Amino acid sequence: MNFDEEPHGRGVSRRQLLKGGVAGVSAVALAQLLAACGSSGNSGNSAAQTSNAPQGSVSALPGGGKSVPLMTWALFADPVSMDYAFAYDFNTNPVVLNMVEALLRMTPDGQLLPNLAQSWKATNPTTYVYTLRQDVKFHDGTPMTAADAAASMQRIIDPSIGSYLASFVANVKSVEATGTHELTVTLKQPDALWKFVPATSVGAVAPKAFLDKNGKNVGKANVGIVGTGPYTFGAWQQGQQVTVKRNAKYWNKSRQPKVDQIDFKILADENTVIEGMTAGQIDGAFNLSGKNLKALNNVSTMRVVSGPSYFVHFLGLNVTKPPFDDLRVRQALSYAIDKQGVLDSTWGGAGSLSKSPVTPPMWSFEQNEFKSAYDALPAFDLDLDKAKSLIKAAGASGKSATILVATPHENDEGVIIQAAAKSIGLTIKLQNIPYTQLLSKIADKAHDYDGFVLEWSSDYPDPGGTLFQCFLYGNLTNYTNYNVEAVNSALTASATETNASKRAQQLMSAQKKIVEDQTWVILFSPTTNMPLSTKLGGYDIRPLWYWDSGWAADISGT
Repeated sequence: MNFDEEPHGRGVSRRQLLKGGVAGVSAVALAQLLAACGSSGNSGNSAAQTSNAPQGSVSALPGGGKSVPLMTWALFADPVSMDYAFAYDFNTNPVVLNMVEALLRMTPDGQLLPNLAQSWKATNPTTYVYTLRQDVKFHDGTPMTAADAAASMQRIIDPSIGSYLASFVANVKSVEATGTHELTVTLKQPDALWKFVPATSVGAVAPKAFLDKNGKNVGKANVGIVGTGPYTFGAWQQGQQVTVKRNAKYWNKSRQPKVDQIDFKILADENTVIEGMTAGQIDGAFNLSGKNLKALNNVSTMRVVSGPSYFVHFLGLNVTKPPFDDLRVRQALSYAIDKQGVLDSTWGGAGSLSKSPVTPPMWSFEQNEFKSAYDALPAFDLDLDKAKSLIKAAGASGKSATILVATPHENDEGVIIQAAAKSIGLTIKLQNIPYTQLLSKIADKAHDYDGFVLEWSSDYPDPGGTLFQCFLYGNLTNYTNYNVEAVNSALTASATETNASKRAQQLMSAQKKIVEDQTWVILFSPTTNMPLSTKLGGYDIRPLWYWDSGWAADISGT
């Protein structure tokens, strides 16, 4: 499967999709739409081992691990910018967030860690105070202060910048430096998900002087970016390669970078990436398709590191269009689909089944309660007799519908769905359209389609990142036009609820009804994967790898 044929989250970045334009959808709205459409997770273990480094000495470092002269990393499309304000896709983030770090980081299981902020607290439900480290210097040698952090986040809010992260700060009332090393963010109303936002590109910090001097030229190839990260900007040959170099004066003494230079190669064709890994010319990549992971099984110099996933592949059904306006028809189609068969045949078995749009690894709080609620959910396992009975009861035999598909693997999934529908008396036509056109149609308020096949992942390690975004009526990303008052009430309450137990109950209540209604038929949850040379190790893969500040500092020789 070639990534030049499969743009979703790989060959074409979210920003590239935005640059291409989608009729009838604003830039900010489409940024919300694309917030989590894209790619893949199962047990967080330590990363494997590599580098296609030039022949030469590999020395041991005091902090453990070995230094590596060069690591070559594959990207499936050109980064859109070196500007953190536009770091919102799977090809830009792995580069930029090695140079510009965020206030916080997240562990593989979604817990928050200090980073540029050494501590933080909510002084009331709408006020967050971040105490910044006093020993951090930017790449240009100037010390980091709260004024830099405030200016950096204000750029995300500033509509003249046009940041594709603007939706993340829609609830921000003010951002102020309330001390030399104290940043205060005030929200318009309580926000249960805000705590995670400073661990994304929204929390990235660059020097105010650099931002003021360069304006809208920040992040361009001839300007680059200045940050605090373990790597500094080297060069950007657009469409070919980005080079970053080890920051020898990196502030974090316990996390010193061990790779001297990283060459990020832009290789749109996934087969080319596999060939490069086989030949020892490519050391690693994030997010290969499940089927092509198998091609590395017999490559002794590579291993695939897998981790938990917040992603699901799903069939979305428009609840306002016949025949899917009838709950029985939606449930019947779900019972008719062999979901394990879909996973095995379209994604090489690299994943697991999920009953819910919220995959189990997303339970970052009240885990026992979420597990009990998940276990009690209906599984909609393959049951043709039950499916046929539901179709008969609905009087839907012979009814037809059109399902939108865009990428090759979504078309493959659609073919299986089509056959399953036929087996219970439904006729489904597949309409293959460009990915940007599919996004335009499902974001349009007219909802003029019967259904579609897509992928989704949360931007946060929290069930609300999917449930609130995709099932609250009126949200742009409520693609199926789902509108159930009990769900709307529970989700609205959960957005501002600060008591974890109460919020979990609200989310579990919404989840139960959402799963029963089968407006999303969950096909499977793909694994998060990272093919890595056996000469490298040290990095723990995580579901939100694309938000991981300075991730390459953890890579070392073995």
